[in-house]
Amino acid sequence: MIPFALLAALIFALIAGASILFHKKKTVVPKPGQLAVLDDDLLRTTLIRRGVPAKRMVQPFSIDENVRKLVGGAKNAKRGIPRAQAIAEALAKKLAGVRMRVSDVGKAEVRSAPKLAKALLENKVKVAISYEVSALLMTMLRSAELSALLCEVHELDAPMRSADATGTLGRYAVAVYKEDALGRKPLVIFDPLRAGKVPAWAGGGGDLKMASKATKIYPLDDGSAAAHFLMLQAATLIRRAPEDSPDAYEMSKLALKAASPSASLHVARARVLLASGGVADALNEATKALGIRKDAPRRTAVAQLMVANKRAGDARTHLEAAIKADPTFWPAQAMLASLHWAMGKKDDGKKHFEAAKKLAPDASAVVALEASRKLADGELEEGIALLRKAAAKEDSMALRFKLYLALMQIGKKDEAKKLRQQLEKSASKNPALKRALKAVDQAATRAATPQPPPLPKDPAKLDQPPPMPKIPSLKLPDVKFGK
Repeated sequence: MIPFALLAALIFALIAGASILFHKKKTVVPKPGQLAVLDDDLLRTTLIRRGVPAKRMVQPFSIDENVRKLVGGAKNAKRGIPRAQAIAEALAKKLAGVRMRVSDVGKAEVRSAPKLAKALLENKVKVAISYEVSALLMTMLRSAELSALLCEVHELDAPMRSADATGTLGRYAVAVYKEDALGRKPLVIFDPLRAGKVPAWAGGGGDLKMASKATKIYPLDDGSAAAHFLMLQAATLIRRAPEDSPDAYEMSKLALKAASPSASLHVARARVLLASGGVADALNEATKALGIRKDAPRRTAVAQLMVANKRAGDARTHLEAAIKADPTFWPAQAMLASLHWAMGKKDDGKKHFEAAKKLAPDASAVVALEASRKLADGELEEGIALLRKAAAKEDSMALRFKLYLALMQIGKKDEAKKLRQQLEKSASKNPALKRALKAVDQAATRAATPQPPPLPKDPAKLDQPPPMPKIPSLKLPDVKFGK
């Protein structure tokens, strides 16, 4: 017979085992700012707890066969820094020749790690943004059993100290940590942008090691990193299809709710609101960013929205504060130059323009600003040449519109006609761009049609040649994109 004590122990063990089998352990969901490496299921649960519904769910860091193929034999390197560097070099080789966007998300779909991995393996990637390549590197490192986190880069050891030119979702890096030391001093930091084509002012000129020049980073918890992905999706949606602004509005709102406090997210949402036609709402949203980070990119972003709200004086105050905080932040220098010129302060404008040009001579915004100055001064051929250069550097409809308008003004109708056909093709599936193109057509017609000069009141002067007609302004029409 089985002793009573042993029988009791067996019964207790059976009950305990049944309890373990049939009672699921409560999932511990990290709070915003709490750093942890999450698998897909726990990330999904985390986002749901933070208010993201199933229809807006994102999984940007999934590990699939394409991610593992990119890692390849690098996973066999010695654990720690050697393995991390081997994986970074494997990705860098695939990024060679890819043009990197430091800040501008453009209109293309923002790709998750597995989607970008697949595109790279198929050699179909021409342009990528910082978030995409950084998220992919982080996912590759995790697939090789390394603890890695996505980080926002705040400052760089580069000609422009601030890490992003727009104040919105700009530059990211990947930090690798000891397994039990997330958020402490990283073993190594990688900046994937430096493996591609990046301007010198943004810390370009990297190598296959992706050596980071970051001097100040902010690690993101996985839920917040996914929320940044959701915000980027909203930003690209509103640019690609302004008629879908309600969806972009909802996505941007959910992204803010799901992330730890972020100045970049507030400015990104402000851009969504602005594209939807809410100029005042956009300014209010961007101003919230200053409560988190009063740095040059955020102040400049607020200044841009103040100009849109017809508050040029307040905008100038913010730009002067931005330059004081970071004299190397050329976007503030360029915008202040533009404001001074608009107010007739030519010398003050020139001083800030020269500062911007010295810092970022190849930036398309600086080239376009110089073109505008040349055109305003009547140096039409030089201005046109600079506009061509700026439009070739960046796929910007605004720059192409302005070039078309300038070509019509000086009578280069064949080139203008060819560019007009390209603009029409680009605008064919975008109602907002169609409206903008119609407005630009009207302005171009006015610019290309000289107005007859008034007859002199003194009959004695009738035989004198009439004065040259005044060159029309090349300012683009005020067209609101979106609903």
